[in-house]
Amino acid sequence: MMHPSRQARVDDEPMSGIALEDLPEDHDYHIPTNIAGASSEKASAILDQLNRKRLAATIAVPTDDGRVRAKLREMGEPITLFGEGPGDRRDRLRELMTIQVEQAGGEAADVTMEDAEEDEDEAEEEFYSRGGPALLEARINIAKYSLPRAKQRTAFQRLECKIPLRSQVKFRKHMKERLAAFELQGSQIVGERNISMTRMSPNSELVAVGNWGGQVKLLGVPNLDEKMTYRGHTNKISGISWFPGATLPESGVSSDAVNFASGGAEGLINLWSLNQDTPLATLQGHSQRVCRVEFHPSGRYLASASEDTSWRLWDVETSKELLLQEGHSRGVYAVSFNNDGSLIASAGLDSIGRIWDVRSGRTVMILDGHQDGHIKPIYALDWSADGHRVLTGSADGWIKCWDIRKVQRTGGFGAHSSAISDVRWFKGLDDPLDGMPLPLDDKGVQTPKKTGTFVVSAGFDHNVKVFSADDWSIIQTLSGHTGPVTSADYSRDGRWINRRPRPLGNRDRRRRRRRQGRHTPAAASAPSGSQTPLPGANQWSFSPDEVLSTPSVLDGLSPEEERLRRAKGVNFVYQAGVMLDLPQITLWVAGVFFHRFYMRCSMVQEKGGIHHYNIAATALFLANKVEENCRKTKDIIIAVAKVAQKNAKLIIDEQSKEYWRWRDSILTYEEVMLEQLTFDVMVDNPYRNLFELLGKLDIVHNKHLRQAAWAFCNDACLTALPLLVDARDVAVGAIFFASAHTNQQIDDVRGEPWWRYLRGDEARCATAVEVMRQFYTENPLRKQNPSLPSPAFHLEHTRRKGDAASGGAGSGTDPLLSPNNASTPWDRESHSPAARTNGDGSSGGADRRLADPPRSQPDGDTPRSTTVKRKEADAEALGDGGRSEKRPRMSEDEGEVEE
Repeated sequence: MMHPSRQARVDDEPMSGIALEDLPEDHDYHIPTNIAGASSEKASAILDQLNRKRLAATIAVPTDDGRVRAKLREMGEPITLFGEGPGDRRDRLRELMTIQVEQAGGEAADVTMEDAEEDEDEAEEEFYSRGGPALLEARINIAKYSLPRAKQRTAFQRLECKIPLRSQVKFRKHMKERLAAFELQGSQIVGERNISMTRMSPNSELVAVGNWGGQVKLLGVPNLDEKMTYRGHTNKISGISWFPGATLPESGVSSDAVNFASGGAEGLINLWSLNQDTPLATLQGHSQRVCRVEFHPSGRYLASASEDTSWRLWDVETSKELLLQEGHSRGVYAVSFNNDGSLIASAGLDSIGRIWDVRSGRTVMILDGHQDGHIKPIYALDWSADGHRVLTGSADGWIKCWDIRKVQRTGGFGAHSSAISDVRWFKGLDDPLDGMPLPLDDKGVQTPKKTGTFVVSAGFDHNVKVFSADDWSIIQTLSGHTGPVTSADYSRDGRWINRRPRPLGNRDRRRRRRRQGRHTPAAASAPSGSQTPLPGANQWSFSPDEVLSTPSVLDGLSPEEERLRRAKGVNFVYQAGVMLDLPQITLWVAGVFFHRFYMRCSMVQEKGGIHHYNIAATALFLANKVEENCRKTKDIIIAVAKVAQKNAKLIIDEQSKEYWRWRDSILTYEEVMLEQLTFDVMVDNPYRNLFELLGKLDIVHNKHLRQAAWAFCNDACLTALPLLVDARDVAVGAIFFASAHTNQQIDDVRGEPWWRYLRGDEARCATAVEVMRQFYTENPLRKQNPSLPSPAFHLEHTRRKGDAASGGAGSGTDPLLSPNNASTPWDRESHSPAARTNGDGSSGGADRRLADPPRSQPDGDTPRSTTVKRKEADAEALGDGGRSEKRPRMSEDEGEVEE
């Protein structure tokens, strides 16, 4: 290419033509037919093309590629062409739908966008339709049936609250052991086509099985032998439900009457007896496939869910439709009544669940939310026996629990790696709503019931899983099928679990059954006699036996190891609290939260427990909010991470993985902790009581006794003492310990010993001191220290009677010596050396002299005890060189931060 400088110079020619602003306006849009060789046919084709484009723009075409394919198949067109993408396929569908509208006469072309938006708004509005007298009578009957059952259920739940926690924990552990022992019992081929649904009879002796060929078969348990074959459907069986009380002799349901119902893909619902292979009645009304059927607990009504976006309520006696309920934008896949019979839950392919009040027809709750709801269709749901919780299982692999009392989701867990097809919450024979008596042990004491203790789910990942209903932890995975499992059920006696496979590529038509293994523990019964602690008025007051029977101990952790982990957890709280400069009261509240949590949950991670450091950090975070200390969440997370890494100089910020790991842990376990604490976050502390009691005794100015008592309260939280006694008893025990530790006596008040004047319980005071004496002697946080003999403590040695007060001398008895007056060595480093606050203590020379125990004199006499005068200043002043010393490290792995 030649450079412009070398090109020849050419004179510019003047521009010719017409400017844009000089163009005349032409308002004539008539297209000539005989100009420029344009024929009339070509002009007409151009006009038709323009009109077709305008019409195509007004037609609503699905954006989802799957729905586009389904629409093409419905129109009889190829669902895809060679080299065609989703966008091209959608354009082809739009063109075909445009041609279809033109052939129909162009009626749809008159619909404008404004009209479409108005119709959409009208469709989203909630509306009510007038029901007939039969529906009104049905609602009245349901109300009369459900209200007494709700009253009976709540009365039974109040009785359940009185069952000791120890009995509940033992029973739950026993149930987990039984469920973990389930093994494969049998397998059976049922029919020529794949099995689609299975449900066990109320007496656990029959199984109703439906297949893709429209057949329903009854199989016997446990041999799985075929009893009868029912023929009445022409397409796939989608739902089966047993009549309440069917096959139970005490219910009075005849085998010639309605015993179960089935729904098919052809849209029919058939009612069956046990003695006739043809349906007793057929319910017609659904225009598309019936996905699920469910009997009302009274047995008078039947609910059905269909892909025609509705669920319907039927009268079993008259076989007539009572209610057609709309409310879902896509097909309804599952329905379920609660035990009272007052509420019904529905869910479907629109990923939304709804709870309806059958007595009024109103929506009680919508199971949806930006973060709480499912993101894929819901295929299964079931109610709990308590009547206020419902589980939903979705194609996203998650099972979520919804509480109608809180009107929100209260739990959720990833149950399967693929879609969830069925969820069954166990309802056993011991449900009092079914007329069964309350479960009692040999001595007539009420025991926990099996109902509601576990959940069974089936998924497309070829597995059936059993979960605990307490913490949603998995108990066992039942595998063996080669295809997706789309139905599962249990026997009401808890012995059998049925599961139904759906194959992919191959035909797996076997009915499989799991049962409890032969070698299982005996049935659990509540301990009797002195081993059963009486429940106190306070739910957080425990006996020593209950403290030794925590969930961690029941999971195999030794009491010594659990005591060590408790001490480490509270010490973790203290270390982080020092870095955050939190008051000691907040640290006490956090420690109490920590101890109370592990009375409900286990710290054995192999058994589904939670590590004690995670709960310690969560307890500190919650206590900071409860006590309103205004520490930022970021600062708490950084302090916790530094304590966990045992490095105060560690750089922790929002860019580090450690920060986000602790943040997610704290926020996750906060909800769990609040649920386990039953939102009871009001905690009394011993420090307020301590100063109040010291003021009543007029010894609040005695610095050494006050510091020793304060240190006792600090160390008390390292043990299980807050679970055994209340805060005031801890304060009384602190004064007792401080008096013995500093070798000082307290004057009687009005002729009464000081502890009786304070209305202190001698037994609880002795329990507190004994627990702390064991802690100081064994010192679980210092493994390298050998156990030392502990001195004897006696309340009488801490009082100074009125006659001895006048002489200014003590009783002459050393409370720190053993009963035989032999001198006992006292290791100050491992036995509460001095008063500490938040882990640090002040110890000067005078403090050490007062804290050291007296030595035996050569002549065998013991020195006199130092007396305490009212409103007296400190016995000795601190030396000028006395400084605050850091508390020595109590263990190599306690996680103390080095400044």
